[in-house]
Amino acid sequence: MNTEFIMIIKKLIQENGREVLLTSARCKALLADYTGGMYKKESRQLIAAIDARVPNVIENTSDLNICRKQQITILNNEFSLTEEAANDVVNLLILILKDEKINCKYCTSCGKELSDEWILCPFCGTSISVKNKNSNNLSNSKNMVKIKSGNFMMGSPDGEYEHNSNERQHNVVISSYYISIYPVTQIEYEELIKESPSYFKGDNLPVENVNWYDAIEYCNIKSKKEGFTPVYTIEGSEVWLDQFANGYRLPTEAEWEYACRADTKTPYNTGVTIKDITGWYNLNSGDTTRPVGLKPANEWGLFDMHGNVWEWCWDLYGVYKCVDDQKKKNVSSTHRVLRGGSWNNNAACLRSASRGSAHATQRFQNIGFRLARNE
Repeated sequence: MNTEFIMIIKKLIQENGREVLLTSARCKALLADYTGGMYKKESRQLIAAIDARVPNVIENTSDLNICRKQQITILNNEFSLTEEAANDVVNLLILILKDEKINCKYCTSCGKELSDEWILCPFCGTSISVKNKNSNNLSNSKNMVKIKSGNFMMGSPDGEYEHNSNERQHNVVISSYYISIYPVTQIEYEELIKESPSYFKGDNLPVENVNWYDAIEYCNIKSKKEGFTPVYTIEGSEVWLDQFANGYRLPTEAEWEYACRADTKTPYNTGVTIKDITGWYNLNSGDTTRPVGLKPANEWGLFDMHGNVWEWCWDLYGVYKCVDDQKKKNVSSTHRVLRGGSWNNNAACLRSASRGSAHATQRFQNIGFRLARNE
């Protein structure tokens, strides 16, 4: 069964409970919302399994081997599912309904070594950490990865498809830092700010309709709550940055691109051309944001770096200045940098080097943010 569809089912269960697998009409309606009409074949297979009472049988049997064989036969003969499809959907339901443990030292799908911090495998998105297996949302402040110091060629070469003159390549030195593996979700934002600004509603959808000041304020509030030193001092439209504070902040534009690329030099961290696994954009999003983490992570364990929502960065938008870390301080707000592209942009906007901007006071349904911290 499609890996991304399995991840959608896991999120559906997290947000609505396992009971949705017992009523096909309810599950069918939720699947339509969660997938935007995509994965029709996989959805049909799951609904067929529910209509065949597979979840009920799994819940009430102790011999899963016999159960598996019987249910595969029923789905194969009475619901016209191939043996392979029937096997996939029965195994998925057993995994969920019997709460089987998944080996988390190594990802059961891609084989890469994991730590106990991961909710999902950061490399392929398919395994759940035993430690966090019962987490109902992604609002875990530990969901950050350390990015080691280094240097890279920021921007894009002249010959890159859709290259823009504002993407002039230059070498940038990066100090080590932490960055969150997901954009800030609505449940995380609402837990601190006590309001829901987003147009598209869903706990694990990325928060949007937030301006640059909203993001800065969120960073400070989260820092204070968790006992860190706030990074920002805000006086009206003026914002000062304490480079040495240990609290949460927005990544610099250079930090964002460095993390997105993860040592790649191609237009996307998945290759030369966009793929369905690359990210959510105007041809696959269904005209909406999507729950974070549904597409595979890049090689450094970061999700949704391409698409879903644009992400605010610290920097003022303008011509590149070749300074280490691209850090600026004591600046007034005008237009701020956006990175990553979004659900309603074309593929070119999702490139690693692509730059966007908006006035710091503007809010849009396709702009969110993720967090960074000093080491």
